Amino acid sequence: MQGFQQAVSQNPARLGSGDAAKALYVGNLHPFVTDAMLQEIFSTLGQVGEIKIIKDKLTGLSAGYGFVQFLDHRAADMALQSLNGRVLHGQELRVNWAFQKDQREDSASQFQIFVGDLASDINDKLLCEAFQSCGCADARVMWDHNTGRSKGYGFVSFKTRADAEQALSQMSGTMLGSRRIRCGWAQHKQENSQASFAAVDRVSTLSRAQADPENANVYVGNLAPDVSDAELQTAVSQFGAVLDVKIYRKGGYAFAQFASHADAVRAIVGLSGQNLGGKALKCSWGRHQARKGGPGGAQLPVDPASFDYLALQQQQLQQQLAMQQLGYAPAGYAAQVCPLPMHHPHAKLAV
Repeated sequence: MQGFQQAVSQNPARLGSGDAAKALYVGNLHPFVTDAMLQEIFSTLGQVGEIKIIKDKLTGLSAGYGFVQFLDHRAADMALQSLNGRVLHGQELRVNWAFQKDQREDSASQFQIFVGDLASDINDKLLCEAFQSCGCADARVMWDHNTGRSKGYGFVSFKTRADAEQALSQMSGTMLGSRRIRCGWAQHKQENSQASFAAVDRVSTLSRAQADPENANVYVGNLAPDVSDAELQTAVSQFGAVLDVKIYRKGGYAFAQFASHADAVRAIVGLSGQNLGGKALKCSWGRHQARKGGPGGAQLPVDPASFDYLALQQQQLQQQLAMQQLGYAPAGYAAQVCPLPMHHPHAKLAV
């Protein structure tokens, strides 16, 4: 890990700019891909200092992405140009410059807006150019760190509130590329990071206690009212075979019954914080209940009072910890834990 830590101590905010850029993000990795395989491939283009594939904290399996640290910028640039899109075990590699999140421009003092319904080909540069007339200071398209593809939304920062308000007034509903974008104020979290990390052990114990290996029922919360059954079905199906999806529109939540516990785990980790209909989803375990008639039986609704919202926080903290161990976040990836509400009427409180 020392090679990575040395790399992130350098001054450039983006490791992918200037001669100091030596670190690459590699995504959309097949589960069978190992550090040794990446070493063999990337070392053909230059001397590699270190390679690390990130592991899923819950399953111990590959999280589908990793980082490659070269000893010089030129080799890293050649690898980016040559290996992005290369097929490995039937999947196209997504290679990009890695970001070191702690050295990004601090946007906490800036005014930030959310931009949704982005076309898949819109990148940071195009997004910023679209808002340039309103005084865009920075723009980030959020992208899936497993697939390397855009999540369909991003954030634009402005130095003054007046500029941000102008952007909201002028840009919401306008066409950007092939789609009409939606704009709104971004929500910023304020949390005591030290307290959050101290809570990991307590939450982890609680989560392990409720992790029924037979449970394949996922609670999907913070659901936008205009999300259709088909849209939710598409969102959850990317993580495995789905037996049933039920939306409870009055409560703004849904349940997805997967064919296996492993698929449900992937869905909870992968869907948490993902934007759908302009809102960040909040996922956790639903209550496992035996269903009559086997896999085709009806799924009983789960009482929201039984949900453990702390389990969701653990999932998100684990993702954050994995990134912080390296000091990196993929280009355009927020690498932030989605905040839990301070109070939820159905939240089960830890005693």
